[in-house]
Amino acid sequence: PFLLSKGRSLISSIMLPDVNHVIRVHTDGIILSKPINKTQKLGDDIGMLKYEGQCNQCVVKSVNDVKGKFQLP
Repeated sequence: PFLLSKGRSLISSIMLPDVNHVIRVHTDGIILSKPINKTQKLGDDIGMLKYEGQCNQCVVKSVNDVKGKFQLP
């Protein structure tokens, strides 16, 4: 439980500056309507948020139905 709450706290602190651009928050990630601020904790190490790409026209119809063409970095 502590590890999950730590992860949720990390994700919420990263998305807080861009909260007006949040489209979807899921267990282990977020979708924003603009590129994420690169000064945030991005990387592949433990405790860092992994940046997986960008989608300019993302449509969320339901929890499991997310459409769009995601561009990898």
